[in-house]
Amino acid sequence: MNAFSFRPSLKLGFVGTMISCAALLSRNAPAAPTVVGLWRFDEGNGSTAQDSSGLGNNGTLTGENGNVPAWVPSQTGFGNALRFTNDLADHSYVSIPGSPVLQVGQSATNPWTMTVWAFEDSNGTNDFPSTYGRMIVTDDGFTFQLESGAPGDGQLYTWSGPINTAWQIGWGAGSAVTPLLDQWEHWAVVYDGTNLTVYLNGNQGPHGGTVSMPVISALGYFGYQGSVLIGSELDETADRTWNGMLDDVAIFAGALSQAQIQTVMSGDFSSFIGGPAAVVSQPQSLTVAPGGAAAFVVGASGQQPVFYQWYFNGTNRLAGETNATLLLPDVQPSLAGTYSVAVTNTAGGQVSAPATLTAATLVGLWRFNEGSGTNVLDSSGLGNNGTLNGENGNLPGFVAGQAGFGSALSFTNDSLNHSYVEIPGNDTLRIGLTPTNAWSVTTWAYESSDNTVTFVSTYGRILTLDDGTALQLESGAGGDDEFYTWARANLQWQVGWGIFPALTPLLDQWEHWAVVYDGNTNLSLYLNGNQGPKGGLATTNVTAALAYLGYTGQVHIGSELGQDGTRNWNGLLDDIAIFNVALSPAQVRQVMAGDFNGFVPAPPLSISLSPTDVMVSWPGSAPTFQLQSATNLVTGAWSAVPASPVQNGLMLTVSLPRSMGPQYFRLVGP
Repeated sequence: MNAFSFRPSLKLGFVGTMISCAALLSRNAPAAPTVVGLWRFDEGNGSTAQDSSGLGNNGTLTGENGNVPAWVPSQTGFGNALRFTNDLADHSYVSIPGSPVLQVGQSATNPWTMTVWAFEDSNGTNDFPSTYGRMIVTDDGFTFQLESGAPGDGQLYTWSGPINTAWQIGWGAGSAVTPLLDQWEHWAVVYDGTNLTVYLNGNQGPHGGTVSMPVISALGYFGYQGSVLIGSELDETADRTWNGMLDDVAIFAGALSQAQIQTVMSGDFSSFIGGPAAVVSQPQSLTVAPGGAAAFVVGASGQQPVFYQWYFNGTNRLAGETNATLLLPDVQPSLAGTYSVAVTNTAGGQVSAPATLTAATLVGLWRFNEGSGTNVLDSSGLGNNGTLNGENGNLPGFVAGQAGFGSALSFTNDSLNHSYVEIPGNDTLRIGLTPTNAWSVTTWAYESSDNTVTFVSTYGRILTLDDGTALQLESGAGGDDEFYTWARANLQWQVGWGIFPALTPLLDQWEHWAVVYDGNTNLSLYLNGNQGPKGGLATTNVTAALAYLGYTGQVHIGSELGQDGTRNWNGLLDDIAIFNVALSPAQVRQVMAGDFNGFVPAPPLSISLSPTDVMVSWPGSAPTFQLQSATNLVTGAWSAVPASPVQNGLMLTVSLPRSMGPQYFRLVGP
């Protein structure tokens, strides 16, 4: 099923009756099956197994302690084959690196096929010498594996790692699928979008057969690259290595018919190599901070040469962008939109699904809702996570924040020891690199007077960039201005704010501060969104870049290490955010209310199905989003999914029982 945009703050996935939305998704006619990897093992010598598909997925013969697969004559008319020896101790295999074209079955609607000629040698025992001897393994079994059986168990298995149980099927209830040891057999595994079917010998002759199981599921790559092992699985003991010969191993994008299986069984792959150009790996959506680089990659098959042409927002042809990879080295908001590519050759072509580029405007958001531990998550989705630090045990502590805002961080100024959150620098945090680059910083702050009704800290630091070299936001001091923006490297930012009574900090209570530079001439300071009796707004003329002087944009919250401990914040901080745009007054009030949904792109949802379960996954870089479900789209029907997500590689996954009716899913957050 597809995950599609519901509104900017969330993603919606759907299981059940398909909803058509022409404005969001265009469908192409399914491409004919195309071979994306074909290893015929006809080299006869050397350590390289060539990919005869023409897509360059060549493999290397590998083995432990010299147990490398050996070139041997194949059955008559098939040239050479590879012999694998299961010595119970050493893995023996062909290793093919992952590539986009090998990542077949990326959604439940993408059909695929795997075929192989196999000779399983019983070593004269007339029984399985291997324990589930591996023929084809993708991503070391995490994505998919095709294997023989074991004594007393099923006769053939399709399998996948622990995340996707839909493929974990034992085949062997009927005599038609019983492997015939010590002779050549042809196996074909075909997924057509609704069923997984196994063919033995093309369903021909006295030893032929076919059996099918209902399956609707994607192959779960979960951040892996689609690498292929032939003959073994390295994540298991060596007794899983194949014992015998393998030949003509092939992977197809598309479901082969029985007649087509019989064709490749005869050794004829000519109708599947080349043909019309087809997309076999779709470009993926990206979220990139302005100034960063974005790369969209498409995998294509078909008769060579294949030609590429990229488009922006569906119809805008991008001149000169005629490669499989589209590189955008300097992402700006004007480049946000959808990107698709037409792949063509002399026999025809296909257009990819659109991939969305989102230019992130919120580059750091620390909400301090962890409640415990020493890690602070960045809810912007860009991974700018921080750690709690303190000298001589003076670490910030998690405490209850104001009503409706979860937890906050409490900092203590003991005049001696720094207490702070440290966020490592990177390019996404280097706001204001030129005078025309707008930016904003916002925070909720509670400055405690410790019952003195005056400043405990001397210019207590709320936030510093590059330890105050680039920028610092700080409160005032007794007898001085009430709030400061400052930078040691650029005098233009050294502004004391305190002329108007409306800007006077109110001690021992929560206040919201927003500092906004418009990229032109103005630096503005908002107190409480310029609302209510304690709100205010002041502006001064500034036209300048933030001077990093070779630093990396490191952020400290609550202190400045280049000054003594008297500069430490004293009190609570919450919802600190850094933006690479100038917030409008309305946006300042929006984030003041704790609503960052308009600035945090929702990550994509992927949904896969088994006969009993629904697996919902999203990138692990977005742990602060909440998964919600509903059985209809009526307002108020959504509720939080009680199951906690499990980290699987680079993804977060929730497994839920599959219901009889429609199920809808969305992510809300942070």
